Amino acid sequence: LMEVMRKQALSEGVRIVAKNVVKVARDGDLFIIEDSKTAYRSRSVIIATGASAKRLYVPGTRDGEFWQRGISACAVCDGAIFRNKTVAVIGGGDSAMEEVLYLSKIASKAYLIHRRHGFRAREDKLAKVRSTPNIEIITPAELVAAHG
Repeated sequence: LMEVMRKQALSEGVRIVAKNVVKVARDGDLFIIEDSKTAYRSRSVIIATGASAKRLYVPGTRDGEFWQRGISACAVCDGAIFRNKTVAVIGGGDSAMEEVLYLSKIASKAYLIHRRHGFRAREDKLAKVRSTPNIEIITPAELVAAHG
């Protein structure tokens, strides 16, 4: 979806500036968008966040190892290959809750592994995870390597 949107914008002559924005402000009919070095002026702004998955870099998870060969960062993209299998999701925020809930509908068993006892996720999402029978939460724990 993001790639389709990008191609459509480019076909309409839109200039895409992918930066880490620190400030957006209105100035009449324009927006002033600032990164750490430059200020841009534009009539419109598309804010796209969370498009990059966070990857764990421990032995076994790098490119050429198990990355995209059993280790993934997108349950929706790759979930079908885990149908009726045991899976693990690592994290403690909202994204991890969403991923493990999604996978729990596909996989036979899903583990949620987090390095701390406490979670950053919204309480309602965490409650849903805790009440899902085939999800087991493991805390505190950290992945140190992937083997297979």
